[in-house]
Amino acid sequence: MKDYLVEDRKLSAGWVDRLFEQRKVFAGVSQQGFVNACFALDNGSIEQRGLSEKPFHGVAGEKGFWTLNIGKPERVVYVESAIDAVSYAEMAYKNKERNFSVVSITGSSREKLQAHVLEQTNNGLKIQSAFDLDKAGDNYHQRVLEVNPDATRLKPAMGKDWNDQLKATKIMQQNPEVRKQVDIEINNRRQKSVSR
Repeated sequence: MKDYLVEDRKLSAGWVDRLFEQRKVFAGVSQQGFVNACFALDNGSIEQRGLSEKPFHGVAGEKGFWTLNIGKPERVVYVESAIDAVSYAEMAYKNKERNFSVVSITGSSREKLQAHVLEQTNNGLKIQSAFDLDKAGDNYHQRVLEVNPDATRLKPAMGKDWNDQLKATKIMQQNPEVRKQVDIEINNRRQKSVSR
């Protein structure tokens, strides 16, 4: 199961080992005998991601949040899945960012998300959304803005989510030619967005 997180999802082995030690991530087996990557939610439920050819993704129990704190949080970054949370945290940490919390909403309801955002806002934390670059991500960001109009949105430069960004970054580090092509594509995207 660790191989899936390290080889397929490109999470660093050190991060995965720490999460296992903290029991925030563990291997589980479904009733049908399939192996799942399991993420222990803050409320005691479990986000499960199947590792078979037809992967399953869901929550055992009530939907809730999966939180990863780095240092003493001054800001909260909301993402859609625990894998995106670890991906974002790993990249931010590598870029010398500290003192933040990454929260996976794991499909939580509008009410739960907004209550969580309000609580963190009232605690004086800066709010950022880093949801997927798709319609669902746009909708989640809008829900955050409804209760905190000062919230900002972080967007991955490559791919639709933070795990795509992490995987692309690691591929580019291994292959300089790919890096050149990606840099050109990112610059073209930026120029198009500025001209709009």
